[in-house]
Amino acid sequence: QNANLEKIDLAGLEQVDGYFWLRDNHNLTAVDFPGLEQVDGYFEIEENDNLQTVDVPLLNRVGGYFYVESNDHLQTLHVPGLEQVGGDFQVWLNDNLQTVGAPRLSKVGGVFSIQENDNLQTLDVQGFQNITDFFYVGGNRHLQTVNVERIEQCQGCRFTDNDALQTISMPSLHQTDSGFAVT
Repeated sequence: QNANLEKIDLAGLEQVDGYFWLRDNHNLTAVDFPGLEQVDGYFEIEENDNLQTVDVPLLNRVGGYFYVESNDHLQTLHVPGLEQVGGDFQVWLNDNLQTVGAPRLSKVGGVFSIQENDNLQTLDVQGFQNITDFFYVGGNRHLQTVNVERIEQCQGCRFTDNDALQTISMPSLHQTDSGFAVT
């Protein structure tokens, strides 16, 4: 825990050979890594109480999992260049998160899970094509539309407890190996 940390400036950082982890930095308000392109291990941002934005525009590959969890004031998660995650892609328990933007994300090697983000309104994963495991969207009370135009196959798809959900659009989905549920 770094109780007084407000800013991290790593503008020149392009690659992390191991893991990238930001946790328990209560005064940190923004994460902006304009040059970060690759993380070979996991990418995890969790329990940063005052964090409002995460902007990693050039990040295109994470070798392990990608987790963004329990950042109470996070409003925007912006990873427009992210194309591939080797493990799970999970965004959960971010109470004020309104937007998840990963429009170029095409491949996830594990579970894709967006859950319990009470104020989530926009989920932009329009380039998503390939998932090894489950596609799960649940408990996002204000999410209205899920648009995943290119996904063709997944282990299973599940949409639960998204109170405002009006549209699920997955026109290219041809097969789920263990089921499709909307509850």
